[in-house]
Amino acid sequence: MVYEVFIAGVGGQGVISLGTLLGEAALEQGFDVWSSEVHGMAQRGGSVTFHLRIGEEGETVLAPLVRERSADLLIGLDIMETLRTAIYVKDSGYIVHSMTYLPPPSALRKNYKLTHVDAEEVLAKLRKVTSHVHSVDSASIIQQLGIKIPENMVILGAICALNILPLETEAIKEHIATKWPKYKEANFKAFHAGQVSVQSVLAQ
Repeated sequence: MVYEVFIAGVGGQGVISLGTLLGEAALEQGFDVWSSEVHGMAQRGGSVTFHLRIGEEGETVLAPLVRERSADLLIGLDIMETLRTAIYVKDSGYIVHSMTYLPPPSALRKNYKLTHVDAEEVLAKLRKVTSHVHSVDSASIIQQLGIKIPENMVILGAICALNILPLETEAIKEHIATKWPKYKEANFKAFHAGQVSVQSVLAQ
């Protein structure tokens, strides 16, 4: 089987970094991997997506792109980008996303309604796509931790707490440490906080 991951966000949120990290960790664990990224207008806060396909149990991955309604996991670093790309998730798939919304520069300049979103309305639409929707207030978590790093590590921690990736959590953490040694402590704090946020919800 091929495990398919689709990551969505906007420029500066670490979409590509997160996708690359997962791909490299999968390769280190012996999986066949193929990925593809779309930067769009990333420099201006535009949409950024990352396709990641991981071959499980010796499966060879023959193509890089995740097709619509086939993703096992949608990782959303921006709530509206999550909604926009929810079409990629299959019925039994998971959506793990940040509640963060970064309005496009055009909306800020022209004071459009897009500067704010109705989170409950968005969540209701996501739950029509799949029953496995997990929302994380990653911005508040980062603020409470008092660290200055992208929110992607919080979201990754939340995903690992759900045990839905075919990758070992400790192997992912080891790769985080070696990939960004300068930010190891901050990344681990964010990762752990993401894990706790989901575990506390699951325990209810």
